[in-house]
Amino acid sequence: MPTQNSKIVCAEPQNLIAAIKRVMLICSDKTKAVEFEFTTDKITLLAV
Repeated sequence: MPTQNSKIVCAEPQNLIAAIKRVMLICSDKTKAVEFEFTTDKITLLAV
């Protein structure tokens, strides 16, 4: 299974849960890590 890198940007904090669910689906492989980047105007989730 090839490695999938994904970057999801949430402009609105209330979308964070939906974004996390999307990331967890992408990273269904337990060996992968999920990184969170928080800025003043957006939340970025990096699936690495």
